[in-house]
Amino acid sequence: MVNFKIFYSVILRHSFQDPIRFLISILGVAIGVGVLLSIRISNYSALTAFESTIDYLSGKANLQVISKSNTSFDEEEFGKLSIVNSTTPIVSALTPVIESVTTVTDTYGKKYPSPFTILGIDVFTDEQFRIYSQDSSIKKTDFLRFLAEPNTIILPTSLINHLGLEINEKIIVLASGKKVQLQVVGVYNDALQSQSGSSGFGVMDIEQAQRLFDKQNKIDRIDLIINEDKRGETEERLLEIIPSSLQLISPKNRGSQIATMIKAFELNLTALAFISLLVAMFLIYNTILTNAIRRRREVGILRALGLSGEGIFSLFLFEAFLIGCIGSAFGVIIGKGLAHFLLDGVTQTISTLYIALSAKKVVWTWQMAFGVFSLGVVMSVLASIYPAMEVFKIHPRECFHLQIFEDAASLNLRKLLPIGLVIGLVSLLSGFLPSINGLPVFGYVSAICIIFSFAVISPAFIYFLINSLSNLFKKLFGIEAFIAGKYLIESLNRSSTAVNALMVSVAMLVGVSIMVGSFRTTVNYWVEQTLTSDIFFAPAERYALGSQLPIDRSVIDFLQRQDEVKSVEAFSSKLTSYQNENVVIVSTDFRVDGKELSVLLKEGNKTDVFSRMTSGRKNIIISEAFSTRFQKHLGDSIVLQTPKGELPFSIVGVQFDYSSDRGIIFFQREDFTDVWKDSSIHNIAVKLKASSKLEEVLNEWKIVFYNTAVKIYSNKGLRDNVLEIFDQTFAVTNILKIIALVISALAIITSLGAIVFERRFELGVQQAIGTANHQVFLIIILEALFLGSIAAILGILCGIGLSLILVYVINIQSFGWTIQYELPIETLIVTFISVVATAGVSGFAPAKYATSFPLSIQLRRE
Repeated sequence: MVNFKIFYSVILRHSFQDPIRFLISILGVAIGVGVLLSIRISNYSALTAFESTIDYLSGKANLQVISKSNTSFDEEEFGKLSIVNSTTPIVSALTPVIESVTTVTDTYGKKYPSPFTILGIDVFTDEQFRIYSQDSSIKKTDFLRFLAEPNTIILPTSLINHLGLEINEKIIVLASGKKVQLQVVGVYNDALQSQSGSSGFGVMDIEQAQRLFDKQNKIDRIDLIINEDKRGETEERLLEIIPSSLQLISPKNRGSQIATMIKAFELNLTALAFISLLVAMFLIYNTILTNAIRRRREVGILRALGLSGEGIFSLFLFEAFLIGCIGSAFGVIIGKGLAHFLLDGVTQTISTLYIALSAKKVVWTWQMAFGVFSLGVVMSVLASIYPAMEVFKIHPRECFHLQIFEDAASLNLRKLLPIGLVIGLVSLLSGFLPSINGLPVFGYVSAICIIFSFAVISPAFIYFLINSLSNLFKKLFGIEAFIAGKYLIESLNRSSTAVNALMVSVAMLVGVSIMVGSFRTTVNYWVEQTLTSDIFFAPAERYALGSQLPIDRSVIDFLQRQDEVKSVEAFSSKLTSYQNENVVIVSTDFRVDGKELSVLLKEGNKTDVFSRMTSGRKNIIISEAFSTRFQKHLGDSIVLQTPKGELPFSIVGVQFDYSSDRGIIFFQREDFTDVWKDSSIHNIAVKLKASSKLEEVLNEWKIVFYNTAVKIYSNKGLRDNVLEIFDQTFAVTNILKIIALVISALAIITSLGAIVFERRFELGVQQAIGTANHQVFLIIILEALFLGSIAAILGILCGIGLSLILVYVINIQSFGWTIQYELPIETLIVTFISVVATAGVSGFAPAKYATSFPLSIQLRRE
């Protein structure tokens, strides 16, 4: 048990007298906890918004009929089910639904900032499912208007207020590759929906929606209300009625499926954020060790008066607990605030890689905050155990002698070196272990182990490096450098802690930078090799791959008539399901001239692959991510659920692709059109007969297609656009790297401050025998520079090892992508200089502190 009176006299009193170190430790924990919590909140907010949107779109439906192939299906299936249900009731209610994502602007060009969903509903059967207001349904007259009048829509108040619209005004939406005007005939209140951070949706008559989105005689799903007590029996009866191409799904499962799909993305961000908390642990360790040494006299008196070693141990442990509690509490506040800045980036990344998503509001729970708070407290206490144990083992009389106490608290280099090597070996072996349920668990173990391996080895590295170079330092920088080096050796415990805190930050900075840089270089090379056409057409709005808006067929008809055009290649993409997981299907024409040269194959011979893709049906190429995710390779076959039923397809090649980590299946275009009954176009690539006319043709076509639903890119423009999306995807990691570097600067300040305080007598003696204040100042600055240099060297080496784990283990197991590793020497040099400069600047405060004591105080011995 902790004696709080003693705790106040021995621990808190010193903290109040010298609050800077105490506050810096609290700040370190607060930043670490804040970053971790902000990542959790951002991801939770995005998924909550998506699940909330599903709830509102589904209304009271607790079961849905959808296509297994993730396509629209014949509306006759609704009619058949309705007839059966009317004679022998199976469900309480059922209604057909069209659901499409689009963008909305007013007639003046002001745009609604989020992707917007439009529901096509059957007015007569939908009333039991969705309530379009907090207290009542929309007036019957509103529904009668959009039944009787073409191109009419009912909108939520959130969109109406944002665009400043009135009833009977018009909006412009993108549909079937065209810009279409719709008249607003009604408004419903979506305040409850907005509170959850999700977007409202527009409502149209189902026949109008079918025409608008080119889904004549098709529906996207059937919403059902069933008796939950008889769910099993009801589902069995429904499966007997609906065709095998359709399936039953709970609306609640859709949100969980998306959460599962992006779990690797969330886990990687969380792991990076956790490193910030790891850096904070070194701050706690340093603070507790420093306080133990500074309070040795009080510790000795308490031990002499009968306080047990366990009692002393509990005092320092409780100090760490207090720092952890206060820091974590502030971290919760910081995390909530930082989440507002991260939410847009996280939402945009999820929308780019996975699914169109709109999240407007930060959503969090007390359970989430308490979990991260508790983690911060636990890690703070764990960080204090070793220095508290050192105090516990000291004999009372030794507490009155500083050097004996410091020696007892010093590091046993002979023991630490082999321990560090063993941890490094564990890191190496963990990197060869497979993922668990698709998660790179052992990859993270490997990453953590390599960090701790370098942290354990660092004291020996400091000791041998300083001793080996001390004479060289003396020749190059004078006696001040020699003394600075010897001081670091004397206070090896605390100096190594500062080095480790900075080293971990540098390792994360270097590791992530190399990984992102290598990935960017790989993507850039892939884009250069695969985008060989001169001009590209894309939808005016791009959502996640597989959920793009189509391009109007009139565009491709126009291009095929142009004399300047050598070839036109049409692409389409759509989402489907394989083994109950979402994948992307892409169709293209492999007969286009030069197509063979623009595909990078991981498995398969190009000549054979293209011969089989162009001469036979039911042959496919899969992406590397698909191959890794489902363990499928060249020569294997897969069975896909299509509108024609279950069909087998032969894998004739595996292609490098970095557009989706969900996995892509590539079809020959006519095969895709025949099997999937889908002739929509989502991208067009054009090769010109004379590339010299590129600018002239590009400018001419931009005028022709001005104010239409397409965007036109040159080859370079599209490549720049791809890299811009890539940079946006990894923008969040830049924030994490900067924050970790700030925490490490705090470690330099606290460690040097503690070292200076304990060295007051030595500094006083030096001044008494003629050492000038500027020389003392220089000694401290040189110590900071040495610490920064050593930390930079270790951090860069550790970061290179970490990057290898990120590229060859975590990345492959998480996303299935092979990245061409690239070591950026210039970046490493800049990092080294930046870290050393940061350490040097961080040393100014301790150096000023060292020269601020009067000589009489510095020479006073206890």
